[in-house]
Amino acid sequence: MQVTKVVVHSVDNSLATVVLSKRQINLNQNAELDGFILKLYKGLMKSSGTSSGVLEEESLLNEYIGEEFNFMAVSTTLAQAWFDHYEATTKHTALNLVFAMVHEEETVSFVMFEVASRSGFVRILDEDDNDIEHSLGIMSDSLASVKTAFAFDLNTGDLKVKHNNNTQLYLEELLGFKTIPNAKKSLEILDAMVDYVSEKRQENVLDNTIKSKQMIIETAELFEEVEPKRILDNVFPDLDEDEQTFVNETFEETFLPPLIVSADVSRLSARKKHKINTELGIEVTIPLDSLIIEDILEVKENLDGSVDIILKNIGGIV
Repeated sequence: MQVTKVVVHSVDNSLATVVLSKRQINLNQNAELDGFILKLYKGLMKSSGTSSGVLEEESLLNEYIGEEFNFMAVSTTLAQAWFDHYEATTKHTALNLVFAMVHEEETVSFVMFEVASRSGFVRILDEDDNDIEHSLGIMSDSLASVKTAFAFDLNTGDLKVKHNNNTQLYLEELLGFKTIPNAKKSLEILDAMVDYVSEKRQENVLDNTIKSKQMIIETAELFEEVEPKRILDNVFPDLDEDEQTFVNETFEETFLPPLIVSADVSRLSARKKHKINTELGIEVTIPLDSLIIEDILEVKENLDGSVDIILKNIGGIV
């Protein structure tokens, strides 16, 4: 795995300006940059927070599949568009867009990482060209510090993305794609569907939520993939027409995948617990992967609308 091209475009608070670099960084003189980018790239490809993207017909990325393109021109155009949006919604802070070409054995990927930092430059190289010399020391090399990123496989057209709620829509608009939810987001959507149908039926939301989560854990342990619709069918074996329409529309609108890779589910340690929060600030955390919930937990709703939580057969209090 090797980085062959790199350029960094920036917004810097000390210069109070946007700097669109005119030249690539010389990797022979910045050997540490190769490791910096590869660490972020490997993290992006392995992270449970990374999603896949489906390109729309008009996506600008379509024309780059299997073709040579002007790396500097494309990165500059994307950076300018991103900074135009960024300036319009946020105060000036130090923000760097790191664009690179990453070569693996049989693939080449065009990547971008949005890296927030302290003041981003050592010095201005040429005031007329508005070019700069970067200091890697001010940039975090942790993927957790990267709020937005993408890696586009120029051979296959596969797109991997990382974004948050604030950047998702604009990144989708800029590149022309729709996000396929990752395992964490997919299960959150499934949880929301269980909540909605339970409330519509006036059934116990907690019971159905725990049943759904335990079924997901068991399925992930036994099979290579988890099928969200099968989970719903087991929790609600008799969906009526309106409920089925709601489920189908949710799948379509959220791009919820029909299958979720079990290995991705198993990596989500938070899914193996369920936390109950009360209005009085009491929290009860229940392990879902090692206990029969009915044997240790009972929830009673009283006539006055209050709720009693009864813990049973829990051994000693430590």
